[in-house]
Amino acid sequence: MDEALNQFMANVEATQRRDHKDAEIINQYTQLADGKIAADARNRALEAELADLKVSSSQTQTQGQGQGQAQDIKGKGWLSRQPATPSEPTEPSIATTQLRQQLAEAQKARGLLEIKAAKIPGLQSSNASQNRQLITLEKEILSLKRRLGDKDEEVREKQKLVNRVQDEMLAMTLEVNMAEENASRLKSENKELVQRWMKEMGERADKQNKQNGWE
Repeated sequence: MDEALNQFMANVEATQRRDHKDAEIINQYTQLADGKIAADARNRALEAELADLKVSSSQTQTQGQGQGQAQDIKGKGWLSRQPATPSEPTEPSIATTQLRQQLAEAQKARGLLEIKAAKIPGLQSSNASQNRQLITLEKEILSLKRRLGDKDEEVREKQKLVNRVQDEMLAMTLEVNMAEENASRLKSENKELVQRWMKEMGERADKQNKQNGWE
């Protein structure tokens, strides 16, 4: 019962470890995917805004050229035309520069995310390989535990046998001691009986000799 419970708990722990690793990989992949989606959305928004600014800037330049031509015509003659002074940087051009910088940064971030995303299959393959190794090691551990349990059972049986032999030896020792005590007692009793018999025989012989006048 204990061995089955230990094996069940080991399987549960192994499953939890594998699920934890898989969850980490899935979490990393989800974060990268979300980041890539967000970066793509930012890129599209920046590209759309940049395109709108380009259109607005182009329209502004066209209007400026039209106004300059109208002023030239009103001046009545080439001599009255004044050279056009360079215009100041307009607000759209500054915004365009900022958008281009933001777009470059977003594309850079997108590239980094794509590099990280490209590593996901390798991480998944490595995780699968580690899971296979973990399963193999867990099987070896279970096999060793099973063998250890068998050895423990064998040791317990041998210990029972040793205890039984020791009990038998103790019982035999007690029997031998009792037999020796009985033998010693019987020897002492036999000696006393012999002494009493010899004494009695001697007394009878002396009495008979006295009766026969042999003394």
